[in-house]
Amino acid sequence: MRVDSAYTAIDNLLDPSINQLAVAVSGGGDSLALLHLVHSWSEVSTKKIYAVTVDHRLRPEAQQESQFVKAVAKNLDLPHETLVWKHNNIHGNIAEAARQARYRLISEWACANGIDTICLGHTQNDQAETMLMQLARKAGVDGLSGIPFKNERYGVKWIRPLLRIKRQELRDYLNTIGSPWIEDPTNYDSKFERIKFRNIVPLLAQAGLTVEALAGSAENLQNSKQIIDDVVLASAQRIVNVTKIGEYVLSAEFWELRHEIQVKLLARMLQFLSNEPKPRRMTSVKNCISQLSENGAATLSKFCVKKCPRGEILVYQNLSNVQSPTAANCLWNGRWLVRGSGLNRLRLEALGNKGFEAIDDTKKEYGRKRLVSSPSLWTKEQQLVATLFENQKTEFEFVDTKGKLRLIEFLKVN
Repeated sequence: MRVDSAYTAIDNLLDPSINQLAVAVSGGGDSLALLHLVHSWSEVSTKKIYAVTVDHRLRPEAQQESQFVKAVAKNLDLPHETLVWKHNNIHGNIAEAARQARYRLISEWACANGIDTICLGHTQNDQAETMLMQLARKAGVDGLSGIPFKNERYGVKWIRPLLRIKRQELRDYLNTIGSPWIEDPTNYDSKFERIKFRNIVPLLAQAGLTVEALAGSAENLQNSKQIIDDVVLASAQRIVNVTKIGEYVLSAEFWELRHEIQVKLLARMLQFLSNEPKPRRMTSVKNCISQLSENGAATLSKFCVKKCPRGEILVYQNLSNVQSPTAANCLWNGRWLVRGSGLNRLRLEALGNKGFEAIDDTKKEYGRKRLVSSPSLWTKEQQLVATLFENQKTEFEFVDTKGKLRLIEFLKVN
């Protein structure tokens, strides 16, 4: 492996304005090689480097492995943090649950420490395996484009500078510098989907379907995906608006868009609004659009989606799916903040049916179903204090953290 190729990838993926970044390290060969590469790269770049490990508490060896990474980081004179995933019994897809927890924990830690970017050790082999997994799921362009070189999740940028480097090359590099690594036993457990596909890659290579070929196809499809994403972004800028009560509206031009663009725009918008780590499966979004066309209404990702008489599409949250009341100085429902004095005596919650009965009749034109899930301030004695309606005479200001500009920013990086 040419070390300078990894350095070039880091330079190309990293925002030059940042002065610190972190490397997610499990102790395995891929992430440990990445830590050494980023460390040696930083000696020239002068960036401050952190190492972070997640102990998922799924295997008895996990704590020992995090201590191993801590020792390696100490030898490199790098600060290291171990984050612990606290959970009860995990049901369903354990690997996926652990992956999502890992992203969330690292993001929260990074944001708390002013770290903007995390380096991940995905390799060309990972890309090839992902391509095969997505083929088995009959994936479209999004799925077949595989693992992105960079993206944003939970307010943090994630870069993957090793996606053009093979797993064996990294182990050869570690052997060259005399650095041991940990072999995770789950990497050989064929009950996991990824390992099943990993085991058949050598067989496919005999027919010419090599790791390089699979990863190369994924990278080519990323270019196609980018073209579609650009159209989705332009469409959102043109046809999406937000009402005074926080509903998202897609103009009737939505029905003139190509079906692929309709599906992706609606999927990404609902992912953004619901704070989900991934968009819903395209089949469920396609079914939602079919229901809208035929019946005028559908439900998806905890949201009501309604087709208006003139063809516009209205998206608002169902009251049964909103967050329970919270302190007025906290973010509510993953979206709303309130500014003002005396918030410590109030609660932020949905307007609800009681609040709907209390508001001015002129505000009820939106309809009960659309209004009851909007944010409002209440006293602890359940007296309505303020709503977000325009011209409300109050010292409180409702701040929408999911406005149209935020959606556009989200679409640019996801």
